[in-house]
Amino acid sequence: EKWTQGLLGIKWKQKKQKIEEFLKAAKAPKLQYNNGVKPIISLIKKLLKDSNVNVNGLSLQMLLALSKGLRRNFTSHAKSLTSLVLQKLKEKKIQVRQPAKDVLQSFYTYCYSLEDVADDYKAVIKEKHPEVNVRTMKIIEKYFLKNRQDRSKIEIVYNSLMKAFKSKLDSADPTVRSTALSLIGEIQALL
Repeated sequence: EKWTQGLLGIKWKQKKQKIEEFLKAAKAPKLQYNNGVKPIISLIKKLLKDSNVNVNGLSLQMLLALSKGLRRNFTSHAKSLTSLVLQKLKEKKIQVRQPAKDVLQSFYTYCYSLEDVADDYKAVIKEKHPEVNVRTMKIIEKYFLKNRQDRSKIEIVYNSLMKAFKSKLDSADPTVRSTALSLIGEIQALL
């Protein structure tokens, strides 16, 4: 907890150094869950709201390491952080956007099923940001392709997100329309 408190009030280079130390320690294939995770999660939430994109990117890398290391033990935290991470898809800077995609994919690979957070995804798809719509639908597409053997999982997620996908068929942006149409077609082929 002292470590997390000390990280907030320091300059960018010192934050970077401390976060990199954390990332090095969190590289273990399987981490032990304990009460020390909660202060780290609250620190990450604060760092994600930092105006420095480098801090945002590193905090997303911290989330990635925790989700890969803690796996199912990280489920409740992953669910609570999904909407915040989805908002990072709006970022123009690749050093934030790419780790956000990686974190979301890690969440549904190790921590939960997409049906657990379908409402968060639906809310982002309904927004009027074409780039975010496309990025979000691409993440969902990867989820479907990864789980193509499990028809019941695909069907549940598809049914909960179908209206959001169909609403994007009327989008003014041609990329959003084509991505939505492609996604709907791919999913129906899997079913």
